[in-house]
Amino acid sequence: MSSAIRARQLALGLPEAVEKPHFHKASFRVSNRIFATLDEQKNVLVVKLKPADHASSIESQPEIFHSVGWEHQGWTGIHLAQISSAQLQAMIVLAWKNVAPKRAVRAYEENL
Repeated sequence: MSSAIRARQLALGLPEAVEKPHFHKASFRVSNRIFATLDEQKNVLVVKLKPADHASSIESQPEIFHSVGWEHQGWTGIHLAQISSAQLQAMIVLAWKNVAPKRAVRAYEENL
């Protein structure tokens, strides 16, 4: 349903988002804080959620979301082949909001 190309487009479409390497993956950052990483070989995006959102996502849709370690920090894997573009966008925006400066989040929400 979704692809690494689409995930990259969505992540980089957010205010102040930049792409930088992170080990063997691409990372997407705002104010130098990672909100997502992309493993193109595995077709998996990992996003920074709140721990409660991590747990509820995996519980409600285990075919899409999975644990990747660091659950206590909310890091959540997404099987890109299983998620719709709209749901992927919502998860990337949520991850971005979790780490972006408050002024950037306010500006983003004012422009919706």
